[in-house]
Amino acid sequence: PGGEARDKAEVMMRQLRSFSAVLASGYAAPEAAEDHPRCVELCERLGLGPELVPSLITSWSYYLYAGNLDEAEDVNAKMARMTSEADFAMPLAGRGLVGFFRGQFAEARQEMEAFVAHRWSHTPEGPPPMWPLPNDPLAAMTAHLVPTLWLAGEGDAAEEMAKRALRRAEGLSFPHGPFTVAYVHSLLAMTRRMEGEHEAAARHAQAMIEVGEAQGSAMWDIIG
Repeated sequence: PGGEARDKAEVMMRQLRSFSAVLASGYAAPEAAEDHPRCVELCERLGLGPELVPSLITSWSYYLYAGNLDEAEDVNAKMARMTSEADFAMPLAGRGLVGFFRGQFAEARQEMEAFVAHRWSHTPEGPPPMWPLPNDPLAAMTAHLVPTLWLAGEGDAAEEMAKRALRRAEGLSFPHGPFTVAYVHSLLAMTRRMEGEHEAAARHAQAMIEVGEAQGSAMWDIIG
């Protein structure tokens, strides 16, 4: 029967299904395309309480990696409103990554550095329990700082961030570990390409291919 309990159950099931779909096929998976917009609709119907933020993070990520930055920004604004008056431990980094993909690197850097410095994501065993995506938030945000710092002319700082991102990713277990390792290598490969270090970029690409083949992940096989 319709009602709040039914809608919450659907949100949970769609969140679980889209996690598995993204893990195997990437953010363009047909299930993700169906589940993420539906989750936004359901969260709005449920009143956009702070407990629904993890469900909206999945939808934000789908729009972000599909290049629908206006939609990603809109979902991020909803999350910001949901948490503004609540005792909510998780920092929101949505503006930083939207800014990264818009090319607004100075503003994005501030947001990303603040997220990486925040203790919320520094859990030794992996992502905090409420994190809904297959990529570890700390490793992913650290990896995005690598090309950002390189573009700012801070090559040494970029190298240090690359080491930190890989160290974090390689210390994680399945399912977050392999996906995050490939995620980090994708940003390192991009940075090496910009540097003109094509042999190094190829090594990072090969690491993505190995994750794709070992995990049955079409996304990382293709990207690599």
